[in-house]
Amino acid sequence: EVQSTGNSAATLRISNIVGQSRISLPLNLSEGINQVVVPVKELPAGMYLVEVKVGEKVFTEMLVKE
Repeated sequence: EVQSTGNSAATLRISNIVGQSRISLPLNLSEGINQVVVPVKELPAGMYLVEVKVGEKVFTEMLVKE
């Protein structure tokens, strides 16, 4: 889930632990909470960094795929 204070464009990026970009998706966010479905089925098991960039702000979370 991604929360937005207004309508805005964003980018979701998933990188492996060494910084290689694995998935990059453009997002169009609406005001409020947005649910985003990310196709991680193709990713091998491991740890990933999930970044959502909205303007100059970057939000980061860790993802562990087993």
